[in-house]
Amino acid sequence: MEIDRQSTDDAISTGTYVPTDENLVRDGLRALGEPWKLFGEQPKERWDRLKRLVQKARISHSGIVFPWDEQKTTQSSTLRHGQSAPPEILRQVRLFIAQDSTQRSILRHQASVTQDQSSKETIVRSLVERTVNTLTHLQKYTTLSSQPDDDRWIACCSFSPANSDGESEQLLTASRSGKVTVWSLPEAKKLISYPLPKQGGHGAQIVCHTLVWNHHNKNQTENGIDFVSGYGDGRVSFWNRSAPGNTPLRTFSCHNRRVNDLSFHPHIPSLFFSCGYDQTWKMFDLEYSSGNPYPLIVQPGHVDAVHCMHLHSDGALLATGGCDSNVLLWDLRTGSEIASLLGHVGKVFSVKFTPSSSHNPYLLATAGGDCTIRMWDIRMIGSPSVTESKPSRQQQSKGCIDIVPAHKKDITTLQFEPSNGDFLLSASLDQSMVVWNTHTMVPVKFLEGHSEGILGADISANSRFLASVSLDKTVKLWGHRSEAFSDLFLEKASAVGTGTVGHFDSREEEIEAQHQRLVERLEKEEADDNMLRDDSSDESASDEHDGKTVAANDEGFT
Repeated sequence: MEIDRQSTDDAISTGTYVPTDENLVRDGLRALGEPWKLFGEQPKERWDRLKRLVQKARISHSGIVFPWDEQKTTQSSTLRHGQSAPPEILRQVRLFIAQDSTQRSILRHQASVTQDQSSKETIVRSLVERTVNTLTHLQKYTTLSSQPDDDRWIACCSFSPANSDGESEQLLTASRSGKVTVWSLPEAKKLISYPLPKQGGHGAQIVCHTLVWNHHNKNQTENGIDFVSGYGDGRVSFWNRSAPGNTPLRTFSCHNRRVNDLSFHPHIPSLFFSCGYDQTWKMFDLEYSSGNPYPLIVQPGHVDAVHCMHLHSDGALLATGGCDSNVLLWDLRTGSEIASLLGHVGKVFSVKFTPSSSHNPYLLATAGGDCTIRMWDIRMIGSPSVTESKPSRQQQSKGCIDIVPAHKKDITTLQFEPSNGDFLLSASLDQSMVVWNTHTMVPVKFLEGHSEGILGADISANSRFLASVSLDKTVKLWGHRSEAFSDLFLEKASAVGTGTVGHFDSREEEIEAQHQRLVERLEKEEADDNMLRDDSSDESASDEHDGKTVAANDEGFT
């Protein structure tokens, strides 16, 4: 099936628009003769109440003119907010998403039924063996390279999609100056830097806040989009690495304020998503128009900036996290908000679903300013009652299956291991990263080395490398200790760890000195690991002697 993109004059319906601006919400309630605030009512609940009342007023043709009706321009009338009475093109896209995601759900269900026919003991043993091997490998991870990228702090990083060998070949980073840099792997060598685009209103102080690779363009076609960057002035740029002049393919205004997260649909190449500090997220159809992308959805819902988002592997659900402490779940097949996951007491800076190959592909991890990681099972949220449009607060809170105090300061990034989701990486402004066992939420590795807070982190396609960027203006590449002894790395790496290499008479002497430094550092780390292991063994023996439960092994399994 193909999406019908035929452009017609009547493709846009009027819809029901309800602003999220608090002053306009209050004015709208007054226009309806309703109290602008109820006892104990939160801004999000007030917006929901106004939306229901406006829908009733539109249906009854009451003729009420709302304050925001008088402010709409000709342009904004074609970019309607909300989800009611969608245009024909949007209906076709939703139908396509529904059919595609349903087929994937059926296949996953059939696979789970086949798996259930195996003995539970066999399934658990296989899962434990796989996870133990992965986490044991991760416990040997260390800093491989630390490179300065800019004279200003680095905001984000992203590994390229897997190549034919299943590995990431390049790493993207973006700095406060708006510059985007491409690094080669594994030597962490700068390949090219793209300056801040000047056309279309970009200024000299605009920060590049987010980057995303286009995993649909693995063949790197000449006119295809390789990656996308989002900036603090609300603009987005599409890039192709083979384009001449280090200029973007296209730059357009995406949001009224800062763009903070971008994503491509996992299965439909033409669908592109963004969210920003104008309190909306948007869905674009990149093939509908030859000019600037056509926004199919301009969706409010949060009462503060939308900081992050992530699509479920089926492609039917979208999770958004906001500076209003809320995590919202959206059904792209119907365009409706299906749940508001309440619990965080600070801004939500990262939301991530587990990958489709995970043991439980229905997990959602969220984190932010309250320094905790919350794990949600979206199957446990429950269904709304007949008289409600979404589950009650009690039903939604049941979905939270774990709350972990993870860091001392704001958690800026979460990333699941991409192949099976067996481990979760968290990065924080407390200058550390922690690797967690997803199945038990037990920490298995602490990674420290930055001198200031970490703003972004990512995991390569086959989990061979981790990357982190920080306020200390450096990019760090992390990997297994054995990587540090590879000929390729020793020959091409210009710096190892956080130190610098001194003067040598020949390249051979420099490599030998680097090799010796690595040997000394890894021997020290090995001694520290042995000491911790001995201490753990002594404590376990003491617990067993006292008749207590023996502690879990190093991988966090009970």
